[in-house]
Amino acid sequence: RSPSRGLGDVYKRQILSSFLLLTGVLCTNINLYPYNIFFQSSGAVGWVYIGFMTQNRTILYNFIPQLPLFIVGYYLILSA
Repeated sequence: RSPSRGLGDVYKRQILSSFLLLTGVLCTNINLYPYNIFFQSSGAVGWVYIGFMTQNRTILYNFIPQLPLFIVGYYLILSA
């Protein structure tokens, strides 16, 4: 696997993860529950993966603390 291909994969994942996060924010703003959590959590998981792949601690410090909050949200959705 060439380094340039690896960087292209990371870039595509960044775009996809950002798109998912922003779609989740849009769903929140227009009261589309629980779709907002599905999109936002998918984007956050994508960014955690990117943070691990690039060893970027700033990204990890931002998105890892969000994961337990999404777990609570999924629990509330699925237990209702």
